[in-house]
Amino acid sequence: MQKDISSNVSHFSSVQDFISSLTKNFEINSNDLATLRKLDKLVPSSYSSNSYSILFYFVAKFFKPKTVVEFGVLGCYSIISMGLGVKNENIAQSVIGYDLFEDYEFTSFALKDAIARVEKFNLTKIIKLKKANALEGSLIENALKNNDLIHIDLSNEGNLFNRILSANFKKGSIIILEGGSIQRDEETWIKKYGAKEIYPVIKKFQEIRNDITISVIDAFPSVTIIQT
Repeated sequence: MQKDISSNVSHFSSVQDFISSLTKNFEINSNDLATLRKLDKLVPSSYSSNSYSILFYFVAKFFKPKTVVEFGVLGCYSIISMGLGVKNENIAQSVIGYDLFEDYEFTSFALKDAIARVEKFNLTKIIKLKKANALEGSLIENALKNNDLIHIDLSNEGNLFNRILSANFKKGSIIILEGGSIQRDEETWIKKYGAKEIYPVIKKFQEIRNDITISVIDAFPSVTIIQT
């Protein structure tokens, strides 16, 4: 782990480094590990090359959220990983994923295909999928205020991070945001299209909010983890 002293943001080079900072005793049983490896191979995701499925599974299993919400489902990679974690702990009251699915004009995944993939992993009793434009209205803010675990992957850039980090969070909740490393700001569409960089926003809010801690796993595409 490295600390950005100027902003008190903790950095981890890998998913395993982050997990080890919280517990030395976390083990995944062989059946679950095989399922996560299968998911890594099945779903073409920027997450899968660095096995972020293990992070989502771990967070769901370790923090034991009763309610889980995801914005940006795409191929169901992260929501299946979280669903598997809470299923085996028998703890979640609901796992809900919001996405535009086939209505999204760029990279998308049809709702019927997402439902079929959830069925393939035997998680239909736990995971519910809803078509919605999460960026409109206050759906995100309401979720942050009322849920235990929230994952947001909506072509994240600095303005969205600013919106999220300005919101009210449920005490004791965990928020996972795709992006956050300097590399992602420098080497992806953020730079290409002149979008607002994420990392300066993270630094700003870590300095002004004393009710949260922020960690960044730098392994590409990186994630930012907010603990309240």
